[in-house]
Amino acid sequence: MRPLKLKCVLLTEDGENWLCIRQFYATDLITNAFVEQEFQGMHLKTIDEKDEKNDKRNDDNPSGRERKA
Repeated sequence: MRPLKLKCVLLTEDGENWLCIRQFYATDLITNAFVEQEFQGMHLKTIDEKDEKNDKRNDDNPSGRERKA
């Protein structure tokens, strides 16, 4: 699956399992084109997976947000 940017409202009871209750839009991060995929009603789960790229970014920026040069 290609990386997507999803603007939505999520609802959770346990902080790990999420329900998408309202989707505003989804875009492809590579092409920046809108995606016609529906996420509303989809159940999502938090994945705590780190790789070298994420570990390095988090060491330089503890907030986890990417900085633009």
